[in-house]
Amino acid sequence: DSPKNELAESDAAKGQEDSPKNELVPTERFDAAEDLWPPKALHRPGSTVWYKKENITCTISKAIPPFTKTDEWLYEVKISEERTKQTSESNLDMFRPSPIKKGQNLLGVSTLQWDLGDGPEEVRLQNVLRKSKVVLFSLPTLDVATQKTSNTSARQLKMFAEHAFKMKLTGVDIIGAVHLGKMEELKKFMKEQGVSEKVIIPIADPSGELHRELGLGLEWPTDGGCPKKSQWFVAYVMHQIVRLAQIEMAQSQAGFKDANAKVTMQHVKFCK
Repeated sequence: DSPKNELAESDAAKGQEDSPKNELVPTERFDAAEDLWPPKALHRPGSTVWYKKENITCTISKAIPPFTKTDEWLYEVKISEERTKQTSESNLDMFRPSPIKKGQNLLGVSTLQWDLGDGPEEVRLQNVLRKSKVVLFSLPTLDVATQKTSNTSARQLKMFAEHAFKMKLTGVDIIGAVHLGKMEELKKFMKEQGVSEKVIIPIADPSGELHRELGLGLEWPTDGGCPKKSQWFVAYVMHQIVRLAQIEMAQSQAGFKDANAKVTMQHVKFCK
């Protein structure tokens, strides 16, 4: 071997030692949440969901995956036997009961508390509806008038107390004030407003079961449980059949437009 070849081999070996090792350096890390495609759907065909836009319970008939990362899942929901509609995932929520409607037969399986003068008693809604004519109105928040709004439980309670005598003359057996909370708080509030329990019967719903059966409430949990908040409503039930179900939509306006004592009085007069 010539000395030139030895020098060349030594220079090549030295160059290999000085050069960086051939390592694979990833430019981006794999993110399972971002790179998984398509993203996991919240609902599946056959599931019963809540359709926010129409305020109803419906069934999913078809699920369509998104085309890009900025899109949502699309669902075809069956609103009725003859009507379906496509909507995005953000317009759907977990199952919750639909609000009661006129003509609906109430089963009365929910548990509540009422006080007929002998102290609080835990009963089922069936016990309340055994009477032929029942008027129920909600007191969501036990508050008085403020500068922002005059739609308060104090005002609603007094309005029904003023019309209670006329309602009784038309044959109404029970006029109940429904509150999603404790009985002690409701009775204290009614006493402060000067409304007798003999005129308006206090009905407390501490567990939220009554509001769930009526389908009337706000802030429903994702597990399909009972609502955390109530909403303004009036219901007139005759022989367990709903004759009137009014929900106050514009709660920020002065005065109750939909759920009020005057509207209830008119239905009580003409529904026989």
